[in-house]
Amino acid sequence: MYLRTGRYPAFRGKTPKEQRQIVSAAIGVHGKRVSHRFWSVVASLFGSAFLLGLFAPEDLPSWYTWIAALCMGIAFYGYLLFEINGPIHRAVQLYLGHET
Repeated sequence: MYLRTGRYPAFRGKTPKEQRQIVSAAIGVHGKRVSHRFWSVVASLFGSAFLLGLFAPEDLPSWYTWIAALCMGIAFYGYLLFEINGPIHRAVQLYLGHET
């Protein structure tokens, strides 16, 4: 499991600038839905936070908002790990010609 794109085996010996350029080009060619999914997840999290604030009972403890924010942060991090290890990794492999 990769925690960031810089750990891909194909990026050994490449500068961070080259890595970013490759990821950007790979997403542009092979991962066109990545940005749509990203903005959908961001909108969903903001919408969930809004609805939670709107419909939450008034007698909830004050620490409830911190727990909700932590859960949403963990959900977003999980989504990012999914993207890094799934669609983005496949796009980079296809772009570089390393189908595995």
